Amino acid sequence: MSDVEQTRVGGFGAHRLRSGGSFAEVLTELGGTVHRIGLEGNGEFTGRAARGEELMAPAGPQELRENPWFRGRLLFPFNDRIPQGRYSWKGRRLQLPVNSPQDGSAIHGFVYNRPFEVVEKGSAPGGE
Repeated sequence: MSDVEQTRVGGFGAHRLRSGGSFAEVLTELGGTVHRIGLEGNGEFTGRAARGEELMAPAGPQELRENPWFRGRLLFPFNDRIPQGRYSWKGRRLQLPVNSPQDGSAIHGFVYNRPFEVVEKGSAPGGE
C-alpha cells in the first residue's frame, strides 16, 4: 500500500511517503529536503526503522535550518560552486546570483530553501 501523509517536522511543513514497508519524510516547505528514509516495522510507521536502523537518520531542528552541508537538499539546477557566479555558454558571459557571501560563489542551485507545493499525489508507474 502507498500512502502520503501531510505532517510537520522541525517547524516545517512536510509529507511522509510510505510504500512497501519503507518511508521517507520530505520537507516541502524547505525545498523538498529529504529528512528521513527508513523501513517500517510490522507495516506501521514507528519513527524507527526495522531492527532499530534508519537508512538516513534525521537532522535536529537547528541543523534543518542551517544545514551548512546541504544534507538531503535538492540541488537544482546545479549542485556545485560557480566562482563569482560567472560562467560562459555558447560564447555568452552569464552571471548567476551569488548566494555564498563567504567565498563569493553561486552554490548548490536556488531551490534548496524555497517552499514546494504538492500538486498531485499518486503511485509511481508499476507501483501499488
